[in-house]
Amino acid sequence: MVDSLWILMCACLVFLMQPGFMCLESGLTRSKNNINVAVKNLADFAVSAFCFWVVGYGLMFGVSATGWWGQSHFLHDWQDPQGIAFFFFQIMFCGTATTIVSGAIAERTRFTAYLAIAMMISCLVYPAFGHWAWNGLDSPALQGWLGKLGFIDFAGSTVVHSIGAWVALATLMHLGSRTGRYEGGRSRKIHGSNLIISVLGAMLLWFGWFGFNAGSTLAFNDQVPIILLNTLMAGVAGLISAGGIRAIQTQNIEVEALINGCLAGLVAVTACCHIISTPMSVVVGATGGAVMLLGEYWLDCWEIDDAIAAIPVHGFAGAWGTVGVALFGQPERLPLDRLLQLWIQVSGVAIAFVWSFGVSYLLIWLWRQFFPLRVSVEAEHLGLNITEHHAHTDIYELMQVMDQQAQTKDLSLRAPVEPFTQVGVIAERYNRVMDRLQVALEHSETLAAELEFKVIERTHALTATNNSLEAEIREHQKTEDALRQSQAELQEFADTLTLTLQELQQTQTQLIQSEKMSSLGEMVAGVAHEINNPINYVYGNLKYLDEYTASLIELIHLYQEHLSPTPDEISDRLEDLELDFIVEDLPSILKSMHHGSERIQNLVVSLRNFSRLDEAPQKQVDIHEGIASTLLLLKRRIERFPSQQPMKVITDFDDLPPIECHPSQLNQVFMNLLSNGMDMLDEIYEANPRRPGTIWITTRHIEAQQMVRVTIADDGKGVPSKIRTKLFDPFFTTKPVGKGTGLGLSICYQIIVEKHNGKIWCEPNFPEGAKFVCEFPISP
Repeated sequence: MVDSLWILMCACLVFLMQPGFMCLESGLTRSKNNINVAVKNLADFAVSAFCFWVVGYGLMFGVSATGWWGQSHFLHDWQDPQGIAFFFFQIMFCGTATTIVSGAIAERTRFTAYLAIAMMISCLVYPAFGHWAWNGLDSPALQGWLGKLGFIDFAGSTVVHSIGAWVALATLMHLGSRTGRYEGGRSRKIHGSNLIISVLGAMLLWFGWFGFNAGSTLAFNDQVPIILLNTLMAGVAGLISAGGIRAIQTQNIEVEALINGCLAGLVAVTACCHIISTPMSVVVGATGGAVMLLGEYWLDCWEIDDAIAAIPVHGFAGAWGTVGVALFGQPERLPLDRLLQLWIQVSGVAIAFVWSFGVSYLLIWLWRQFFPLRVSVEAEHLGLNITEHHAHTDIYELMQVMDQQAQTKDLSLRAPVEPFTQVGVIAERYNRVMDRLQVALEHSETLAAELEFKVIERTHALTATNNSLEAEIREHQKTEDALRQSQAELQEFADTLTLTLQELQQTQTQLIQSEKMSSLGEMVAGVAHEINNPINYVYGNLKYLDEYTASLIELIHLYQEHLSPTPDEISDRLEDLELDFIVEDLPSILKSMHHGSERIQNLVVSLRNFSRLDEAPQKQVDIHEGIASTLLLLKRRIERFPSQQPMKVITDFDDLPPIECHPSQLNQVFMNLLSNGMDMLDEIYEANPRRPGTIWITTRHIEAQQMVRVTIADDGKGVPSKIRTKLFDPFFTTKPVGKGTGLGLSICYQIIVEKHNGKIWCEPNFPEGAKFVCEFPISP
């Protein structure tokens, strides 16, 4: 009888876990659903107990049929006290497995659908797996096929807790998340209504857990003290572990993490509390808390809305505790070697998941084909307390009055006052505010009527005054019209003067350019002509001079061969003249003269190309020749002095067709742009001899628009944005007085835009250097 008394006492402790679950779940959900959550805990225990007596116990602990299901003890009438105690204890376990689902699917499930799920668990899902693992628990040997293999789950980490959790997971896959829990890929936490009640629920569960684990010995023996101690320490370690990890993550002590960490530690140790040492119970509890947090993270990533984290606590931590039997159990107390035991434990966990999740998912799917599983969006918004049970609260009645007032704007409505309650005090104060608001509104209406009368009187007076003012305004308008007309005439005259000034400046610029280009062209052409005739004479006679020199040297060598010995007077003369040196150096001198003549001829060609005075005003040319001629003329500036580093000129020429243009004018544009760039590079080189400077010349054929683009860039100081808009204005210059006229870029603009229908601009790449771009059509 002592053992029976012990089992009955532990069963009562396990029953205490039911109000623990009720407090935990009610506190972690919103107040508009807390009555529904509490009633579900009450109802599911009654339903599960009844179903377990009718069919569940027989299926789980009846005489085994080949280790798969029981076939006796249905609707059983016990007579022996030991059998009654065992049934009473096991019925509490069935109620625990069932009520785990309640919290996970809270705040959105129809009450009738939940009762159907409770029946499914207690009649089929829990008893079937319980038979495989625990049938024969009240006898000397286990009879279930999984128990015979050596599977150990002492008090139900998997058999009770994980089974309930996996059924909850299958239900959530059909049910979906609460409205507003996940929006746009983001997770939004829904806070509970009363964490104090939740903490009380956790404490009740912890206390009931002592009966849950210690009662599983089915006898008051020497194992009870160590089981109680291991249970206590695992809960402590789980609380500290989960609370500490979450504090590191969020820099905050989160109440839910402390509660669920404690419960996860208790769930994990339930499977192995009888075969582990106390230090190992701390390890199991601490790791169980960590596994619970990992499970929470995974469910959140998958957007599975577990309202109270029941699946991480009971499912993930329960599976971990069951595997922990092989990992942390004392070897001498394991029926198999550690590796084989680990394989059996992992297999049992996997089988439990496949069975409970798979069967539940299928049966709930069938239920959904005929009956709704979830409440409507409107019901979920209003709260399941009202929509499922018509359970009104004081706060609900207050909100009803406030909503009705907001819709009807009837200030005479008053909220019902329930004495000696917090909501009653709020309702009383609200009614006082409404009384004062109504009096103030009536007073405001009286004042508004008086004000309206005074406004009418004042309006008449203002109307008379307004009429007289309108007459005065009309007189002023006539004066203003005359003044505007005069201003318009003056503005027109000023615009005419401005336009005339601009035309004069443009004409002056064009005259300067024309005179400059005419003078420069004539000068260049004259110089080229004067140089061309003499150099042609010199270059043409160099060939004959080469032949005569070779003949004379050959004749001298013949004389030396045939006049041997050479007379002394001739020998002395040959030594004075250094004939050998003359014979060796004379071809080199002639070769240098030949190269010099060719260079002068190229210079003449470049001058003629640059001036183009010998060609028609507009014709098809290769602008690459003009660029090359310009570079040849500027070669001395590019090379600088012998002791200085020369500038780098990098060209990137596209395959361009002949361009119909004014060649000399385009050459002037190239000259101006290159000269400006060289001026800036010389200025930088004087300040920093390590920067000789680089100029890039690029040409591109824009086939789609039949345009040519010429880009001239340098790596100088660049052009600041504040002066970029003024670059092409006449007489604008950034050079010191005496070094620039301010007409170079203005002339370039006229040549490109006005003469060739093109465009020229400076790209905004300051301070990385200046970059000027010219675009003009291939044919105007």
